[in-house]
Amino acid sequence: MSQCKGAITGSAPPGAMPLPFKKGSAQRTRTSKCLTLTSQPIKTELMDTFNTGATGTPPPSETLKASSREVVRKRQADRVHAESLARKEERRVDRARNGTEKSYPRHVKNYIDWWEMDQTRQREEWDRQQLAIIQAKKTAHQEDNLPESDMDLRPEPFIYESPHPITAIKACLFLNYELKRNKRTAGGKKAIPNTTVGVSSIKQTINSLESYRLEHSQDPEYLADPESQIKLRNNVYIQNIEKSAQLSEAKRQEESQEMKSKGIVSATFSTDHLVLMSKDYLLNPQGNKRINIVVPLRNRTMLLFSTSMAFRGDNTRRIKLSDLNVEEVPMPGIDLDCRIKVFNYVTM
Repeated sequence: MSQCKGAITGSAPPGAMPLPFKKGSAQRTRTSKCLTLTSQPIKTELMDTFNTGATGTPPPSETLKASSREVVRKRQADRVHAESLARKEERRVDRARNGTEKSYPRHVKNYIDWWEMDQTRQREEWDRQQLAIIQAKKTAHQEDNLPESDMDLRPEPFIYESPHPITAIKACLFLNYELKRNKRTAGGKKAIPNTTVGVSSIKQTINSLESYRLEHSQDPEYLADPESQIKLRNNVYIQNIEKSAQLSEAKRQEESQEMKSKGIVSATFSTDHLVLMSKDYLLNPQGNKRINIVVPLRNRTMLLFSTSMAFRGDNTRRIKLSDLNVEEVPMPGIDLDCRIKVFNYVTM
């Protein structure tokens, strides 16, 4: 900035005398001749007028800078959103390749269904407790000979908790149920008695809930709950549940093999029932791949073998499922390299 030379006069309304300034009392900038004045209060008044304009709005340069920053931020947000969608699609393709594209939504649906049933049970228990409290109040008032009008008989309302957003505490409650429940059939409609889910199912359940939580972490209801922004496996209770499932897996498999060796399919079936069941395995196979004959043949073989007799010296006993093995048998009559898988059984 350079000082103005010579006598300088301030601007004045029409018909008024201009106000003279002494030499060196003003400074010149790039945009105006004399913006910065050294005398008060004229200096302050003129400076405010030049800096803000007649309407009091920011100068155009500042407005342009703010607009440019908004454009840059929007462009950055669009890039982040596009990259997020690309990662989401990669996860979907990975789930489809690993066979978890259908299992993940199934676990989340099981979680929601169980949560609704659990909330119903909790409400019924809450209502029973409130009824007991009200009855106790009535009894106490009767003993004290007090009128019932003095009593507050309004029950406390039950506070319903939604399954969403998914948090570690809610996931723990569901996983505790998963550890104890029986396995289900292929359609999930019937429970298989004397069975429990394995560690792989527990791990997949955690992965399913974590995947859903991560994909919806920016939803308003999730952003409103800080607990939903924490990874499920960071919770010590979920870590303990996963470790417990791993430690009990060996015992679970041992009990499962013991149940098989006892011949779960026992002699309670008559001959007519066995014939009907063996036909049903071939005529009405389970699963989506009905053209695959291998699975129906395997199931039919397991049924008939478990109800057959095995000679052991001068004694007989039923063939157990643990006696069955799968081996590859060469078929040189077809081809020198041809081998097929067959069931064989060994009795001791």
